Amino acid sequence: TGNATLTAGNASLTASNTTLTAANASLSTQNATLTASNTTLTKANASLSTENATLTASNTTLTKANASLSTENASLTASNASLMLSNEALIAANANLGNDNAALMVANVSLTVANAELTVANAELLAENDALIDEILVQEARVLLLQTGDLNEDGVVDSGDLATLLNSWGIGGK
Repeated sequence: TGNATLTAGNASLTASNTTLTAANASLSTQNATLTASNTTLTKANASLSTENATLTASNTTLTKANASLSTENASLTASNASLMLSNEALIAANANLGNDNAALMVANVSLTVANAELTVANAELLAENDALIDEILVQEARVLLLQTGDLNEDGVVDSGDLATLLNSWGIGGK
């Protein structure tokens, strides 16, 4: 009976060992699957880091372009203020003379027209700035290139270069 009991115990241990071996094989398979998933996630994270760097660079480029447009806008605003002061000076001179001096009235009208034209140009520049930023931000490729500098090669970086850039993109307006 002792031998039979040992044989039964041995058979039970063999069955338990077989179950543990199968469980170990299953855990090894699961471990391999988790390792492969971890590798895939690491690659995806690296890809997202690259895209984030590209978007950060694009944002920096847009910020520089916006700063350039803001400088041109400030210049137009200063010109507009100067014309408004000239206009006010002509009105005061006309009032001091106490007569309808035709030359001053013509100059006053000319300055008023120039002031209106600068105001329109200023509004158009702001609208183009907004449109340009909107146009760049809706690109699907997520990789943006913004050219800067003396694009029309006239020796000066100014609004003429912006017009050259916009025309090259096919959104030049006038």
